[in-house]
Amino acid sequence: MIALSRAGSVFFWASYKGAPSGPRITPLQLSGVTWLLISAPLLVLLAGPVSEYTQATAEQLASPQRTIQSILPEVNPSDFALRDEEEQ
Repeated sequence: MIALSRAGSVFFWASYKGAPSGPRITPLQLSGVTWLLISAPLLVLLAGPVSEYTQATAEQLASPQRTIQSILPEVNPSDFALRDEEEQ
C-alpha cells in the first residue's frame, strides 16, 4: 500500500513538464473560487442559524399538510395521503 501511494505521488508530481497548456483562468472562474473560499468560514461562523433554517425547511417538507391547508383551505389534507397499493 505504501509503495502504491509513493508511486502515485511520484507520478503526480513528475507529470508536470514544461509550460501549462491550458487556458488561463477567467475572471468568472476566479470570482467563483473566491466566493467559495470566503463563504466557507462564514458557514462555520453562522452554523447555528443555518442549521435552524435547514431544520425548519426539513420539517415543512416532511409534513405538507399545513401548506396544503393554507393553499387549499376547503380541501382535507388526508385526501392527499399515500394509500396502500391494495386499496387502489
